[in-house]
Amino acid sequence: MVLREPAGLKSALGENPKRVYGEKDKTPSTRLGTAAVIREAFVQAGNYLVRLAAAEDSPPADRKPVDRDLNLEALGRVLRREIPWRQHCHRADDIATAIRLAREFGYELVIDHGTEAHLLADLLAAESIPVIIGPLFHQQVQGRAAQPVAGQPRQAGGGRGHDRDHYRPSGRPHPLPDPPGHPGREGGP
Repeated sequence: MVLREPAGLKSALGENPKRVYGEKDKTPSTRLGTAAVIREAFVQAGNYLVRLAAAEDSPPADRKPVDRDLNLEALGRVLRREIPWRQHCHRADDIATAIRLAREFGYELVIDHGTEAHLLADLLAAESIPVIIGPLFHQQVQGRAAQPVAGQPRQAGGGRGHDRDHYRPSGRPHPLPDPPGHPGREGGP
């Protein structure tokens, strides 16, 4: 097995940010608000990259250092397509939002979880967007999302994988491997 380090930068759309920030009465507490926060962060990262390039292109005698911003540096790696943006989302509307943002900013997108990805399988395949489906053995489903249909993105020619970030009520990762063959019988990896 070969793993890329870092494997990407992950962000959430949908129920998780709504719940976490909504309980604190902070932005973003809606789906629209979450997309706006992501969009603004990428605009700031793009502007940061422009400032870095301008400083680099200026004559050495006139060069002034740009204040470092580690958050914008990380987002800059996404914008330069050095690492993918791993968008945690379950519902089809959140997946569609992730696709619109990726188109707007031109970064490489990976959908993590993708519970309703089967509803957008043709679009995901046409855009060559990989989907990490799962966890497949989790009883709780985010929002109104249906159970995943692992085979449909594969049948449409999309990339796929299996997500194992399932946690038991104790909060510790589940120690057992997936039952052999389960994803395969649904057309998964």
